[in-house]
Amino acid sequence: MKLPALFLAGLEMAINRCLALDEASLMRLGGLSGKVIAVELRGLNVTLYMMPHGGGIQLLRDYDGVPDTLISGTPLALARTGVGGD
Repeated sequence: MKLPALFLAGLEMAINRCLALDEASLMRLGGLSGKVIAVELRGLNVTLYMMPHGGGIQLLRDYDGVPDTLISGTPLALARTGVGGD
């Protein structure tokens, strides 16, 4: 399944607005510029591709190359990972 382009654009905008509040995160993302991260949402049959850069991330529905890394899990499992308690 492919996410609608308008939804993806809105999600990208929301993520980048949040990232803009944290300069340290933007600097770290800048170090990943040129890399492609695939995020596979199991159970939804959706894969998103993230391309980090110094200003945030770009989200893509499709990517013809081989991503540099793959993050895979159910949406709930990925959310749990993102809010770890350490």
